Amino acid sequence: MTYTYNGTAYTNYLGNYWDDYEGTDADADGIGNTPYSIDSEEDESDEYPLMIPFENQTSSNAFSIFSISVSKKTFQSGLRVLDIK
Repeated sequence: MTYTYNGTAYTNYLGNYWDDYEGTDADADGIGNTPYSIDSEEDESDEYPLMIPFENQTSSNAFSIFSISVSKKTFQSGLRVLDIK
């Protein structure tokens, strides 16, 4: 997926936002550098945790630093299905 973060375009996978994620974003691309452990017993993790909530990423206010461009009409993010027109 291609997205823009802080005015720079990136192409990468995007995970979910986790309010208790404590990782860092050393390369400043909006995606945490360490995976978020979802279930350690099942060895499940989010390899691409977002640093800010998705709801805040497409905001038009002064603090908006994230926008996403996709080529498919519909995609699923977390528990929400978004229609792209």
